[in-house]
Amino acid sequence: MRGRSSPWGWGGGSTICAQEIQYRLFRLGLPVVSQSDGLLVRMMSSAVTPQDVVIVLSLGGYTREIIESAAIASQYGAKVIAITPAGTPLAEQADLVLPLLVRENDYIFKPSTSRYAMLAMVDVLATELAMGQQNPGKRQITPY
Repeated sequence: MRGRSSPWGWGGGSTICAQEIQYRLFRLGLPVVSQSDGLLVRMMSSAVTPQDVVIVLSLGGYTREIIESAAIASQYGAKVIAITPAGTPLAEQADLVLPLLVRENDYIFKPSTSRYAMLAMVDVLATELAMGQQNPGKRQITPY
């Protein structure tokens, strides 16, 4: 990754995972800012460059604002990575899809399997980026 990366997510699980991507990529020394405000994301999507990567997260893949923002970012040349179910409108806007296939039930007092699946995808993405770096991020962060 040479440019900026911007993870975007709306709602509980997606927002938390977008923030987690920010924490992980920051520790690797990459320029990253997560965002979950729909209007700000729309503005950010029109300020990307072809060197930038946008990571969009959605447990459903049908949220209009995130689909439109991904399309705008793509029009400006950014690479769009979607962590979302395959075959959804959001997945269709992405250059790369990390597909989620999770079965949920309506028992509200259990942990969300969708959120854990999305966090697992975040782990895979961060691990692959870390393994591809020549200068590991842990060398850049010194204990205080």
